[in-house]
Amino acid sequence: MSKRWQLLIKIGISLVSITLASLIIVDPDGSKEWLDSTFLLLIMVPLLAFIVPWHRITTFKAAGVELTLESPSVRGAIEGIEMSSRDRRSIRRTLYDLRYAIDDSHGSRVLWIDDHPEKILGERRILRSLGIQVVSAITSDSARGVLDEDDDFDLVISDIQREGEPKSQFSRYGGIELIKEIRQSNDDPVIKNIPVIFYTAYRPEQVENILDQVSARELPDVHFCYSVEGLLRKVFGILPTARADVIRVSSGKRATDIRKKGEKKVSGGY
Repeated sequence: MSKRWQLLIKIGISLVSITLASLIIVDPDGSKEWLDSTFLLLIMVPLLAFIVPWHRITTFKAAGVELTLESPSVRGAIEGIEMSSRDRRSIRRTLYDLRYAIDDSHGSRVLWIDDHPEKILGERRILRSLGIQVVSAITSDSARGVLDEDDDFDLVISDIQREGEPKSQFSRYGGIELIKEIRQSNDDPVIKNIPVIFYTAYRPEQVENILDQVSARELPDVHFCYSVEGLLRKVFGILPTARADVIRVSSGKRATDIRKKGEKKVSGGY
């Protein structure tokens, strides 16, 4: 909002408040009780309108939910994506509509696999500014490495086409091939069942054709998005449920025997 419009809004609020305060003073019954809390509040509104730095207020908390309205990080991430002003306004409205889901998703972890991370920088920054931890991988091999070392993710976001991955005859669709592998052969129940979003520039009809080619129509809990707004709606539609799902695991920690002083180490402990 421009400074001119901010000034006009402040003047308008001040005029309304002063008018209402004047009506209290000229009360036809002649009561002298007009100097009450309502009158004082109306008198203070014009002063507050010009003293309070409203342009610096970036969060609003109500009903236990803290909303990030126009924080510099969110604004910077949105402005960094090449799109029309109309699309940017639409994204801001979408974030407001998703405010409760965003609050429930705070602290979630996402693995984002894309061989051109520079092209999704704005999207990743939006998620980070909203409290989502994003871990990046640029190849299927690096994604496997991440998952081998850390399976604590709530969502995977991936591209469909990935260059330089000759794993099969459909290597150009390395993103789908990786998810097929994870779904079919991974023994880790967390990784095997993690929800996946394919964020792609392909059109929906092209995606249908690709799925037929790589025999991937039956992959469970797989979603497709074609725009920034669609991605945000899908991400914050999935994360609250993923965060709420109970994952039952048994502790693998076991205490090894404590050696007495001077006792030689015996192999086989862990």
